[in-house]
Amino acid sequence: MENGSSGKTQNEDNQYMKVLEVKAYMPPIQFPQRLKKKATDEQYQKFVEILKKLQVNISFSEVLANIPTYANFLKGTVSSKKKLEDFAMVSHTEKCSVVLQNCLPIKMEDPRSFIVSCQFENIFIDKCLCDLGSSVNLMPLSFFKKLKFANVGPTQVVLQLVDRSVCYPIGIVEDQLVKVNKFYFLTDFLVLDMEQDIAIPIILGRAFLAMGRPNIDLLEGKLTLRVGKEKQEFNIFEP
Repeated sequence: MENGSSGKTQNEDNQYMKVLEVKAYMPPIQFPQRLKKKATDEQYQKFVEILKKLQVNISFSEVLANIPTYANFLKGTVSSKKKLEDFAMVSHTEKCSVVLQNCLPIKMEDPRSFIVSCQFENIFIDKCLCDLGSSVNLMPLSFFKKLKFANVGPTQVVLQLVDRSVCYPIGIVEDQLVKVNKFYFLTDFLVLDMEQDIAIPIILGRAFLAMGRPNIDLLEGKLTLRVGKEKQEFNIFEP
């Protein structure tokens, strides 16, 4: 009797242990659509690879027969409804004619701004910017202070920059002697309190260039100045 009762107790314990067993918690997958999309993409790639391996041999006539427009054209041609012409006149616009006749000039790269060497009193400037877009000659205040014989006078000129902002010059230096190679020019400069560009401190505008009657060849990179009967040629990219 004792053995029977002990066996019964053990069975009850085993059943109780089974009841207490808890399955391990598995958190749900975040964004399950992402895995589904990945599986769909893989299936699509396999489908594309299968299509690439398929080859269908069909004659050219069968292809035309399946395209009604081409089929009607061939029927009309064979039945002499349409007359084939060996030569035909085709009208072109002016733009098409220029392209076909190769009359367009060759596209060139940007030649960049050009520079010349100048001398102010005993100060030699290796690079002065020649700016045809500027109506005045500009000089920074820091450079003006280096000149010994220059005097600044008042001016009512107001400069408008490219961004539509305005700036007011400190004054104007009149009749400043500028030497360009063997030529001398009396030039007026507006003095601005601005940060000096060490590489190109001076800007020479149209007012300066007009005195030298310049001839500018951007393709060859040459600037020719003329004073009287004399002329001097410069390499505007390498002064």
